[in-house]
Amino acid sequence: MSIARKVLCWVISLVLCTALFPFSINGNGVAWASTPSLSQAQSDYESEPNDDMDQADTIRPGVPFIGSPDLDMLTFTLAEPSRASIRLTTSSRISYQLYDGRGEPYRLPNGNTVNGVTPSGGPIVTRIPCESLPAGTYYVHLYAAGTGSHGRSYEVLLELGNDGMGFDSALTANLGAPYRASWSSDQKNVYSSVNLPSAGCLKIEMSKPESSYPVMEVYDTSRNLVWSYNARDEADSSKSTYSASVGLKKGAYYVCLRSGITYVSKTLPFTFTLTHKASTNYEAEPNENAQQATMLKLGVACSADIGRSKISSEKDFFKFTATAGKRYDIILAPREGLWDVSELSHVDVYDAAGNLKDCSSYDSLPNGTKRAVFQPTANGTYYIKVSSFSSEQVHYSITVNAFQKKTPTLKVKSSSIRRNYWKTGRFSNQVAYNGDGDLTYRISQLKRQGCIGVPRWNNAHLGFRHCNHHSHRP
Repeated sequence: MSIARKVLCWVISLVLCTALFPFSINGNGVAWASTPSLSQAQSDYESEPNDDMDQADTIRPGVPFIGSPDLDMLTFTLAEPSRASIRLTTSSRISYQLYDGRGEPYRLPNGNTVNGVTPSGGPIVTRIPCESLPAGTYYVHLYAAGTGSHGRSYEVLLELGNDGMGFDSALTANLGAPYRASWSSDQKNVYSSVNLPSAGCLKIEMSKPESSYPVMEVYDTSRNLVWSYNARDEADSSKSTYSASVGLKKGAYYVCLRSGITYVSKTLPFTFTLTHKASTNYEAEPNENAQQATMLKLGVACSADIGRSKISSEKDFFKFTATAGKRYDIILAPREGLWDVSELSHVDVYDAAGNLKDCSSYDSLPNGTKRAVFQPTANGTYYIKVSSFSSEQVHYSITVNAFQKKTPTLKVKSSSIRRNYWKTGRFSNQVAYNGDGDLTYRISQLKRQGCIGVPRWNNAHLGFRHCNHHSHRP
């Protein structure tokens, strides 16, 4: 392509993009109106011709460089050895290659070159780790590799220091946007920062890198560890991705995807996505002790996630306010397609002084849930500890129900009772439930009563569990 035609194409594409998309494409791969890093005063733009090393455009560390892919050469110079990474944001398929000052493909200490092709779609952020670069001049060669890639914009950002992947240089991730990253022998952590607009669930999903697995971590803005999950036991599963969920309060957080193996012999690329679902009834991490317990509202289900590695166990703590003498049912139920909560241990209940309190019963109910019945002897705040047997994450909900004193009445067909339990006699058409697992029936003809035990009153129509008769058949 001649220089004149390249300039004309670039001008036309710039005018069209400005007219159709008044918001710039930022370094996170999303059109964003208020991103200051891409304002004209803080960005550099390509200047044609820049097809070879003698004409290369200079990119500055920390300053976005915006261009239109065809065949472009960019350059930067390091005055001293530095750790470097290049962030390339585009919706086109672009081939990239790093060269040294002699024009030779630069090779990492393990002998690999720094090259690849970005995926189409998006816009998608591709992070290109260059590891530790000696002082000197380097060139970045970009070429439009896909049909229709010419004329589309791209952004390049050179990041130096702290592996280019630490807290200080964390990728600012947009919720729902896909990102490309990699682990290597010199860089085993990928950091991103994310802002949650409300309390709820943050879901972390990533593709499976070859020969490794992730340790997922979330930190607050003070860089204190909030939550972690070791996905080691999911490495051999049939699932195509790793995924984990964590309940968090509104605010800013860092997400670290750490390689689970200490020795990485080659570059291991992967993609990841962070998504958020708002909820006012979700546990808030950290909640691994009574001081951090998530408050429960009586009768309202609270969603939670729990998982552990083989070297440490996660615990979830919740708290609720109880009245002396009242009965409370603590229900653990499965979520997100789980059949049951068999991987969760029975709950432990503590008072404010840390004393373990007795529950009168523990039940595994027919619908895959678990129930503990607790009756406090004193008013106050009580704490529930939930732990897990599973090495994978378990998605569950927890509900504390205050026992309802009012006795509900169930209407049943007398013919149904006669068919299932009696062959003669007439019966009333009402059965009363006393709240403790017993249905009381009355034989209207004989003026006698009996008691039948059932799991729960609202499941009575499914069938009785056992029958203890306190009257005689006629």
